[in-house]
Amino acid sequence: MHRPFDVTAPPAIDTSRGGGGRVRLVCVEGGGPSALVEGDELRLGRHTDNDLVLPDDRVSRWHARIVRQPELGVARFLFEDLGSSNGSYVNSRRVQPRRPQRLRHLDVVQMGDLRYLFFDLGEGAAQSLDFQIDQAAVDAEVDRLLREYRIASVREPGGREGQGDDGGESTSVR
Repeated sequence: MHRPFDVTAPPAIDTSRGGGGRVRLVCVEGGGPSALVEGDELRLGRHTDNDLVLPDDRVSRWHARIVRQPELGVARFLFEDLGSSNGSYVNSRRVQPRRPQRLRHLDVVQMGDLRYLFFDLGEGAAQSLDFQIDQAAVDAEVDRLLREYRIASVREPGGREGQGDDGGESTSVR
């Protein structure tokens, strides 16, 4: 049975505890947009009222949201499916509608045919990892590989620079 879409946006919740979170969602499958987000709440769905508009017919108008909850400590974010028609998945497990669950750094979130990798970029997030990234060493290795393969610059199909390597355009939200 086809369930009609809800035509009203879900109510906003109070996330004004200060500070704000910083996350990056990188679309790794399905060609959706990637985003760098600063704030306490990120709304995801097909409708243009969302913070990140997802171009997939299997995604509901107001599909899900990610909410910062600083009192949770290391896993400071919650993912909530807003009662979507086709559901949401975190690490291949279905998320129960309207039952927020913790979202951790490097979790995989799927809505429709779009699959995202979640990065917590906020204060203290790096300390929660079991390893440290030496950014200078990473940059040096990237430069070495670019020289080795004689790549002048990183360009995406269509000749545009600065897009994510998934072919989707990176967007800064809020």
